[in-house]
This record gives sequence, structure tokens and C-alpha cells, in this order.
Amino acid sequence: MYNKALKFVLRTGREKASRPLATRYAYKEIMKPIIILIFTLLGMQSAYASQRDALILKFLEVTGEKEAIELMSHKFEVTIIEQLKSFQTEFRESMDSIKKEEIKEIHTRFNQKVSKTIRERFNWERLKDELIVINSEYFTDNKMKEIISFFQTYAGKRYLEQGKKVSSRAKELGERAMLEIRQSVKIYTQEMQSDLKVVLEK
Repeated sequence: MYNKALKFVLRTGREKASRPLATRYAYKEIMKPIIILIFTLLGMQSAYASQRDALILKFLEVTGEKEAIELMSHKFEVTIIEQLKSFQTEFRESMDSIKKEEIKEIHTRFNQKVSKTIRERFNWERLKDELIVINSEYFTDNKMKEIISFFQTYAGKRYLEQGKKVSSRAKELGERAMLEIRQSVKIYTQEMQSDLKVVLEK
């Protein structure tokens, strides 16, 4: 609606140059309130979007989505690092004791890169904007306010119904983040293998 109004203003503005002076003055007086209205509506739209985002963020916190994302990220990091350390320990135990410390340093650098990548790519701050969009598709402002205020009432049950759809979409975000992490881990593994080769060939 706002884009159409702006196009109308621009189009009629181009046409007014060919009109008589009196017509131009009348046009100017007519267009003043229209232009003011358009920019007022644009400002209201921006303010509403900001308020809605704040409402959805509060909704996500109250319903546990934020905590779930943070917990999922932490568990994923712990699981991956524990698995890596287990493999790395077995590997070092099979090597020449003289080179164990050097290999351990390489493993440590590798693990730090993996942890850093998980924290950067799988966290609340990175995912929250997309979660706002997803939740806005399934919940109205009023419904979110009801759920926030009466989570254990009918509104809470409604959240559980729609929450399954939201959780499915959120899971897709998590899986995508994990895929990106795996790709980075693959690169780090190649770097680690190169470092190990240098140490073992000494």
C-alpha cells in the first residue's frame, strides 16, 4: 500500500510541471497532507515491527525456546569435543612418547577451532532473527500475549499445538548450523593432518 502511494506521488510530481501555476499551487496544497500521511504510516509501520519483534523475543524466552537453543548448542559442543578427545587420546597413546606433547598441542588447537565454530554458528544471537520470522508466521500478537500471561491455560495448549511446527522449523536451522560446522571441521581435520605429518616426519 505504501509503495503504491509513493509511486503515485512521484508520478503526479512529474506531471505537475506541465500544469498552469494555479493548478500547481492547488496540487501542492492537496499533496501536503498525503505526503505527511505516507511518512507517518511508514513510521508507524517501523515502530510496529520493532514492538512486534520485542514481543516475539519475550514470547520465545517465556516459552523456553531461547533456553532450548542455548542448551542444544552447549550439548552439541560438549558431545563433539568429548568424541574428538577420546579419539585423539587413543591416537597419541599409539605414538612415540617423544612426540606426544607436540601432537597434543595440535589436537588442542584443532579442538579450540571446533568449539569456536560451534559457538559462533550455533547460538541464540545468530538464530533469533530467523526464529522471529518463523514464529510471526504462526502466532498473532494477541495470541503471544495470552501465552505469555496464561501459559498454563488454553493459550498454553494452543502454543503446544503450533509449537510443534515452530520446533520443526527451528530444528532445520539447527541442522543447517551443524552442517556448516561439519564442513569447517573437515577443513580443520585436513589442517591437523598436515601438521601431524610434519611432526611425524621429523
